[in-house]
Amino acid sequence: MTVCGRGGTSSFSTGEGFGLGIVQRLLAARSPEFVRVLPDALQLELEVWLAMHEDLRATPSCRAVFDGLAEGLTTYAASARGDARGDAR
Repeated sequence: MTVCGRGGTSSFSTGEGFGLGIVQRLLAARSPEFVRVLPDALQLELEVWLAMHEDLRATPSCRAVFDGLAEGLTTYAASARGDARGDAR
């Protein structure tokens, strides 16, 4: 959980200082105005799904974008967990 006193962040109401809010750790870490509070009181782990219509799977440009997104999300998820496996599962 974070509390904030200034704007300019990904979560508008929290960023504007309206109280406590939930912001992803990695995003909050980019903004020094966020202060983590009650770190042991609440932890959410949410699944991320990436889907593509089966008719687009064979289209090279769509597949390249999909593969890039999958790689980026896997890396982001691994860094959010603090592990080096690179496995988003």
